[in-house]
Amino acid sequence: MTRELSSLGVPAGSVGAVVHVVGEALGKEIVGKLDARTVRRCDREGGIYADIQIADAMNQAAGITISGDGTTHRHRNYESKNITAIAANGEHEDLFLGIDSAPSHTSDEQLRGWMLRLEAIANAWNATPAGRRNPIDPRTFAAKFTGMHTDHAEDQKKLCRLVEEYKTACAREIRGKNMILEMPSDEVLALLWTKTHETITALGGHENWQLLSDEERERHHKEMLKSLHRELGDRGFALLSSEDQQKETQFVWVGCSMHKELNAVKGGNTAMVGYWVISGIPGPRKLMNRDNAAAAAEPGPSAAKLRAIETSIGGAIKATSLAGAVFNHKDDKKGQQDTFRWFFVAMLGYAVDFPDTSNTRYQSHCEAASELLVHLPLYKELLALVKDKKDSRALNHMEQNLWDALHDAPTLQELSVLALYSQSISHPYLRRIRSPNVKDMNALHLGLLHHQVITHCEAIIENPYLLVSETVSHETGAMDGQPWERPEVVYKIQLMSAELPHLKPLLVAFFQGALQTWRRFSAEYAVGGKIASLTASQRKLSWMHPTNDRNEGALGTLRVDMRASPNGTLSMHNAKAKYKKNKTGLYIKQVGNADLDKHVRQTARQQDQSGLEAARKKEGIEHDRVEVQKKRDKDTQKRQAKEAIMLMEVITDRVRINKMTRAELDTQIKRLRLTDPKIPRAKDMPRRAERLKAVLEAVKRYEAEVLRQQSSSSAGIESPIEQENVSGEGLEDEDEMDD
Repeated sequence: MTRELSSLGVPAGSVGAVVHVVGEALGKEIVGKLDARTVRRCDREGGIYADIQIADAMNQAAGITISGDGTTHRHRNYESKNITAIAANGEHEDLFLGIDSAPSHTSDEQLRGWMLRLEAIANAWNATPAGRRNPIDPRTFAAKFTGMHTDHAEDQKKLCRLVEEYKTACAREIRGKNMILEMPSDEVLALLWTKTHETITALGGHENWQLLSDEERERHHKEMLKSLHRELGDRGFALLSSEDQQKETQFVWVGCSMHKELNAVKGGNTAMVGYWVISGIPGPRKLMNRDNAAAAAEPGPSAAKLRAIETSIGGAIKATSLAGAVFNHKDDKKGQQDTFRWFFVAMLGYAVDFPDTSNTRYQSHCEAASELLVHLPLYKELLALVKDKKDSRALNHMEQNLWDALHDAPTLQELSVLALYSQSISHPYLRRIRSPNVKDMNALHLGLLHHQVITHCEAIIENPYLLVSETVSHETGAMDGQPWERPEVVYKIQLMSAELPHLKPLLVAFFQGALQTWRRFSAEYAVGGKIASLTASQRKLSWMHPTNDRNEGALGTLRVDMRASPNGTLSMHNAKAKYKKNKTGLYIKQVGNADLDKHVRQTARQQDQSGLEAARKKEGIEHDRVEVQKKRDKDTQKRQAKEAIMLMEVITDRVRINKMTRAELDTQIKRLRLTDPKIPRAKDMPRRAERLKAVLEAVKRYEAEVLRQQSSSSAGIESPIEQENVSGEGLEDEDEMDD
C-alpha cells in the first residue's frame, strides 16, 4: 500500500497519516507508526522489483526496441531510457528503465550509459534466488535489439550506429560462447592453448607475461576469450541461412514523428521569411528588443546601429513568442496571466488558454497564430486595456512590440500562413500519430502517411487556391479530407483576404520549405530502404511508438520532481517512476514469494547505506576534472609550440628563401604570422609558388618594420614586434594539416 500511495503522489511524510485515515474510515485499528524513512525504503524496494521485472521481460522477449532522450537540469546532463519488449507473437510491453545522469551528451557516452544500465538490470536479476539458478548475460539483451527510436539530431544517428555495432558484437560473442559450450573438451583446450599462446607472444613472450600483475593478466585473459568468442561467432554466423542471418541482424532506426512536424514548420518558416528578401517586397516590421531599439534610434550611422537592425527580427514566429510571453509566461509572476484569462471569460463566457510558446511545446506557434487571428480585435482591445490601466498610460517594450505586430500587415499574412498550414497538414498528421488507437500503432507502418504529407504539400504548391479561395473546403484543403480542426480561423482568413495581398505566394513559399524538410526528415521510409523492405512479421519484431513522448515526458517529470523536492535523489525518483510506469505492483503479485521479498529488503538496505547519490555526483565532478585537465594540457602544448615558433629566426636572405622546401616555407609563414596578420595561412595556399610569394612579401614588410623600429628606438617607443616577443600574446593556432 505504501508504494501505491507514494506512486499516486502522496509525500513520504504523509503516507502514514493517510493509512491511519483510511483505517479509521474502514473501522480498522492501525497498529504502529509508518514514518517517512520506512516509506522511502519501501519505494526503493519497488525500484529493485522493477529492475527484476525489466530483466525478466527482456530475457523472455523475442525482440527489443529501445528509445532515449536527453536534457540538462541545473547544468548537468540527464538521459532517459525506455524499451519495448516484443514477444514472438508480436505482443509488446513498454518498460521504463529510468533516468541516468551523464558526464556528457556525446554519442559514445550515451552508448556507455546504455551498457551500464543493461549491466545493472542483469545484476539485479542475477542477485535474486532465481537469478543465481539461471543467471543472465547482459549481452543477451543487446543481442535482441531490433530497433531504436530517437530524435533526428546527428549525435542520435551516430548513437544508433554505435548501438547497432554493439548489438552485432554481442550477438557474435554469445554465439561463439555457446559454440564453445557444445564443443568437445579436447577441442576447446586446443583453441584456448592456441589463443593464449598468441596473446603471450604478442606481449613479448613468457617472461614479459610473468612480469604482469594478476589484474593485467586477468584483463588480457578476458580480452582473449572475448576475441575467441567473436571469432567463433563470426564462423557460426556465416553458416546460418540468409533468413536466420537477417533475423539476427535486424535493426532499424526511426525518428520521432513530432520532431518531423516541428522541423517541417521551421523549414517552412525559413522559406517564408526568405520570400520577402527574394521578391524585394518590404517584410514584417522588426520587433527589436529594448537595447537594439535604443541603438537603432541613435542619430546618424554607426556600427552599433547597423548591428541592431541586422540582428533584430519580426514576423509571425516572433509575434507568437511575444504573445506567449505576455499572456502565458512560463514564470507565473510575469505577463498578464489571470488578467488575460478573466478578460476572455468576461468577453466570451469561457476561459482561453493561450498556447504555451513561452515553453517548448509542439504546435504552439501555429496554434498561437490561429488564436491571435480568430480573436484579433479582442487582443487589440486587451492590450489597450492594459495600457490605459497603467499610471503611465503606456505599454512596456514587449507589449508595445506585440501591439505593433498585431497592426502590421506582413506579420498578419505570415500568421495566416501558419494557421492554414496547421489546418491543412499539422492537425491531420497529429490525428494519425496521436489518435486514440496510438497505443497499437507501429511507427514502421507510417510510410504511407508521410507519402501523403509530401503529396499534399506538392498539391498546395501546385494549387494554393485549395486553401486561399472563397470556395475552400476541408475535403480538398485538409490532408485527410476531414473537417478543419478550427474552422473559424479558415473563415477569418477568408474575411481578411483583401488585407492579405501576398498570402498566396507566402503560402507557396512556406509549403516549399516544409516539403523539403518533410522529404529530408522522413528519409527512413524511402522506397527500397530498411523499413520499406521489412515483412509484416519483421515489422512486428521491431515495433516502436510513433513519437518519443515517453522519454520527453519522463525528463519533464524529473525536472518538476527536482524543483518540488530539491533534496530528493535520482535513485529514489527512478525507483518510484519505474514502479509506477511499469505497473510493477502487478508483477510483484504474480512472482512475489518469501525468498524474493527477503532478498529485495536486504538489497534495499544495502543501497540505503551505499551512498549511491554521493558516488553519482562525485563521478560527474571527476569527469569534469579529467576533461579540464585534458584541455589545460592541450593549451599548454599549444602555448609551448607557439613560444617555440616565436624563438625561430626570421630568414631575410632571398637566396635562402627561394631554395626553401614547402615545410621550411610553412615554418617561416607561422613565424611571420605572429607579427604580420596580412600573410595568409599556409593551408590557404596549396601551391609552393603561392607560399614563396607570400613569404617574400612578408619579409619586405618585416624589414620595413625593423627599420621603423630602429628609428623609434631612439625616441624610446616600444615597437609592436618587441611587444609581441615580450608578451607572447596574439599567437594564432592554425591547426594546419600537412599538404
